[in-house]
Amino acid sequence: MEKINILYIDDNIDPHITKFLDSSIDITDVSISTNEYTFNIESDTYKTILENEEIKKADIILIDSRLFENSHTGVSKISGEEIKIIITKFFPFKNIIVISQNGTNESLGILSKYKHSKDLSPKEYYDNEWKDIIEKSIQEILIIRNINSQLKDNENIETIVKEKIENNLVGICQYDELSKDDIDECIKAFKEIKEICDEKRL
Repeated sequence: MEKINILYIDDNIDPHITKFLDSSIDITDVSISTNEYTFNIESDTYKTILENEEIKKADIILIDSRLFENSHTGVSKISGEEIKIIITKFFPFKNIIVISQNGTNESLGILSKYKHSKDLSPKEYYDNEWKDIIEKSIQEILIIRNINSQLKDNENIETIVKEKIENNLVGICQYDELSKDDIDECIKAFKEIKEICDEKRL
């Protein structure tokens, strides 16, 4: 049976999100494991996120858009959307979903958290708005794994390439110490993507 690890990252863990992830995500022949990581605004940085073992093991990460807004670590200008780009740079096979209390932003791929409603309970809201998106992300991960299984048997691909892909899929990432230039490069790429999305919306 395939296993999918989902990690929810927030500085203020929302129990409704945790309950939804634990009870509503269900795919035949797939074991879903959900975990939480409470972001510490006093000490966590983009480096601690990249180096965290739970993050390395996760296949799908739900990350709050405003984690660094009240941070005292000197990186308060980094948004959840930019952290998504940074994580993807080093772990390209993880699916990162940015969530926000400020509402949905389709051009940036941001999902809205539940806001009190007379019409919908938290479970009904997340089942309606999040469930299909997360289950689609799971299917994408499974497709990548199936392709990787084929790739392993392909003699035309060098062993070292296969090993790097396999390591990345299981959360092993070898990289030099991150520099300011690395982060600047990621944020620049993010801003370029945002500009393209904004132009398409006009």
